[in-house]
Amino acid sequence: MSLINKKAIVVKKEKDKTQLMVLRDSACGSCSTCGGCEVKPSFIELSIKDMNLKAGDEVIITTKSSDLLKMSWAIYILPVIMMIIGAVISNIMFKDKNVDLNIVTFLSVIVFLALSLFIIKFIDSRFKKDTLIKVKRC
Repeated sequence: MSLINKKAIVVKKEKDKTQLMVLRDSACGSCSTCGGCEVKPSFIELSIKDMNLKAGDEVIITTKSSDLLKMSWAIYILPVIMMIIGAVISNIMFKDKNVDLNIVTFLSVIVFLALSLFIIKFIDSRFKKDTLIKVKRC
């Protein structure tokens, strides 16, 4: 089980929500034009309850690389696969019918893309119940 660790800084803390600025370390310092590019930090918002954090505190965020790969697969690969399935199914079902196959295929692809978005939303809601990202002080 491989873990991904990133350093972050607390930007804003409200009741249940904490906004973190994740520092990018792999892109910076690896080329001769260090400081010359526009690599910007990313921001995430988490529910952190049992830690007494305030703006400016440094934390380490940790996640399993397997969880990250699963979510990446769901977000990027699933819609493409669903659109291909939609195109193939519509071509098989309406091959011998007297309809414009291009329009039917286009509509089928759109329907399967929408279906994949609902599946992604379901997967996302399931993952929110688990804590994917662990936070600890530096």
